[in-house]
Order: sequence, then structure tokens, then C-alpha cells
Amino acid sequence: MLLEPGQNYYPYYVVGNLKTHSKFEALSYAKQYNITDVRFHFHDEIFSSYDWTQEPTESLSELYKQRAEQLRDQYEYLILGFSGGADSTNILRTFVDNNIHLDEIVIYHSLDGDGKRDSFYNFETFNVALPYLNQYIDPNRTKITVIDTTQATIDYWKYVNKFDFLHYNSFCFSPNNLARNIIKVQNAELRKSYNTNKTVGYITGLDKPIVSYFDGKAFFKFNDCIDTTVSYVLHDKGYNREIDEFFYWTPNFPKIVIKQSHVLKRYYDTQNLDVALANTVPSGLGTIIKQGKTYQIDHKVLPGLLYDNWNIETPSVGKSNTGLVFSQRDIWFFNSGLAEAKSFKDAMQHFFSNIHSDYVNNNTQMTSVKHILSKPYFITKH
Repeated sequence: MLLEPGQNYYPYYVVGNLKTHSKFEALSYAKQYNITDVRFHFHDEIFSSYDWTQEPTESLSELYKQRAEQLRDQYEYLILGFSGGADSTNILRTFVDNNIHLDEIVIYHSLDGDGKRDSFYNFETFNVALPYLNQYIDPNRTKITVIDTTQATIDYWKYVNKFDFLHYNSFCFSPNNLARNIIKVQNAELRKSYNTNKTVGYITGLDKPIVSYFDGKAFFKFNDCIDTTVSYVLHDKGYNREIDEFFYWTPNFPKIVIKQSHVLKRYYDTQNLDVALANTVPSGLGTIIKQGKTYQIDHKVLPGLLYDNWNIETPSVGKSNTGLVFSQRDIWFFNSGLAEAKSFKDAMQHFFSNIHSDYVNNNTQMTSVKHILSKPYFITKH
């Protein structure tokens, strides 16, 4: 059964007697009452109704196809947010290879801000994503919209004040991410797609599963990174028809994340991880804790296990090593001297000063907020 439009992907936190959609409110409450147990709920009632120990019999490619068909049947107009990375490339190829129509593809960059096509933000847009679309997409059938986020990054503070901002985000506070969230409201070209009587689904590639082990039993947990691709601000401002659709992490099609978890577990169980991952470069994409050891999966290993169509030699800048608050994508903004940059820094200082210290991560180059995880879904019987 599909969720009704407007229900999709809005999880909540529980801390003590408080239930809230706002991570800031949850962690502020935790600090006020010195509560360390903050819980993240992501459609528990739906995902718990499935037996995760039973691996779906369909291949991942078949499940991806079924998900694409489901979205095509559900919406009159489909938009794909495309970065050229493994997750969105797999979605694109699923639609193209199965002759399932995409109405529009949206790509972002910040060329006006940092002035370089090979910057951390822009490299994949201009050197991977756009060339890929030129190869696989007929612009006469599928609209390609390329958007510079520079002005939207600056204008964000005219649209949302710095106190509301804290409530609208949970983990990914980076300015480029905030800009993409309000572009759906501000950008005239994109509004042409939304300002119709059609139902519109905006597809994003969230996310790869992280499989861990406890007492020899494998399990998966969702984490609260969803604000990388969805924002409460749109719905709070009354834009309720624009539905953000996660392609992978969706209560409308749980088989995908269950199958992916089994595929990863099978790989981990058949590998000598000390050998297989000894020379990988940690990227934060995947962490395995097994037999008291922690392993990191790099950007070439994990996507190759989940996506048949992914070329592991595709150029990539990887993930920001300064986190998703003071991201490398936003260096131009932080160094701009703009009042808006100061507003962002002041707001984040307020955020970290008013949440429980257990959820502040200070062991990286920049302070960040820790993920909060859902209940475990055991892949092996326990």
C-alpha cells in the first residue's frame, strides 16, 4: 500500500515524553533534561512488518525496475536529481535501460560562486554528470535543467530565518544543501515543472545500507541523513504537492533495502575483511563492525556490489572530509565575507551550544552533529 502524498519520508524523534520531527528540538530537550536516549523512527511500522531474514528472490536489477515502474505509475511528472554519482546513475540507467520515461533531470553546481569547473562541488557536474547525460538522454524527450545554486545559497537567509533553520534540518546543514531545498520554490525554470496540475515526484538516490554485526548477527539501521535530499521547509511553507521520493529507502518498496542488505552481508561473510579492505580509502559510505573490529568500505567497493551498471573507474571527488555542515562544497561561501555566511556560522554555533553534548561530534576537522539511528532490522535470525 502506497503512502499518501505528503506522508512520505517525514520521520520523527522520541526523547523522554517528547515526540518531534525536529532534531534540534529533540536534542535541546535531551540537554535540558539530561537524557541520552534519543530515538529515530523511520516508518518503523511498515519496515517491521517485513521479515528481513528472508532475502527477496528477485535480482537487484529487477527490483530497481519495479521501483521505477511504481514511480512512473504513481506520478504524472517525474524529476530526477542527478549528480553523476553511483546512486543517481543507477536510477537513471534503470529508467533508460527499461524504457521507462523520465520527464526531467536536474543538475546543480556553484560556478558563479567559486568560479571553477573542477572545484569540489563542480567537478562531477561538468566532468561526469553532463557528459553522461549527453550520452544517454535525448533532450527532446527528457528536459535537462542545469541550475547554479550560488544565489540561492545567499538568498536562503531571506527565506528562512536562522532560528527556523535549526528546526528544518537534522544532519546535513551545508549551505549548498539548503540552497537545493529552496530552489524548488525559488527557481523559475524548475517552477515551470511544478506549476502544473500534474502530480510531481522528485526522485533522489538516498541511500546505501550500512550492515553491522552484533554477537555474530547481521543487522541494518536507517540513519537520519534524509535532509540531504528532503526538507521540511517546503511543506511547512505550504508546498505540499511536490513530493520528494527516495528511490531506495522507501516504505513504498521495502524489498530494495532488504535485498541490498543481504547482498552486502553475503559479501562480508565470504571475504577476509582484513585482506579485502586493508588498502581501501575510508569514505564514510559504509562501516562494518564485526568481531570487535571496524572496517570502512571505500567508494569503489560498495557501489560495485549494489549496481551492475556502475563503472568503478568513474572519476569522483568522494565525500567531503569536513562533514555535512562546513562542507568542502561551500568553501567559496565561507570565504566570501558575506553577512549571510556569518548568519550561517552564528546559527550553527547556536545549534551546537543548545544540544546535548553526546550528540556533538568534535573528532573531525569541523564540528558536526552525530547521526541518530533507527531500530535494528536483523538480517540473520536471532
